[in-house]
Amino acid sequence: MILETFGSLIKEENLRTVKDGIIPNTFVLENSLPFPGYYGAVPTDKVADSFFLVMTKKESTEKILRITDIIRKNSEIEFEGSPTRICIDNDTFYGIRVRGLKDFSKLLDVQNYYRDNGINYYKAKKIDTTGVIQIKKIFRIEQVSATILK
Repeated sequence: MILETFGSLIKEENLRTVKDGIIPNTFVLENSLPFPGYYGAVPTDKVADSFFLVMTKKESTEKILRITDIIRKNSEIEFEGSPTRICIDNDTFYGIRVRGLKDFSKLLDVQNYYRDNGINYYKAKKIDTTGVIQIKKIFRIEQVSATILK
């Protein structure tokens, strides 16, 4: 049996502005060090696993999830798109977290799809700091036994 439930995650991550491979003069962030502290003292070539398309205004969760479904059905691009709120110092931004892109050159295509479906982006802003991120998403939970869910 597979269950779907809606929930949110809140985490603190290092964020920086993406400069290339996006619509010019739009505000896109990447997590420059996913899960800080998790990787320990062993140096690795960790790349961003999430991008945040920062919108000019807060859009409904339903609208973002609906547009994400449309994009995945009408393109060959595999990714997750989730509504997000990002707090950096005293500023709050709303956006879409894009995760799971196997080909980072597709970020521009994803950004264009969202724009073509009514999402407007904040103008480019230079950021390289820590932010608190709240992500709303659908969790798929599979029951593997009477007492174990994964």
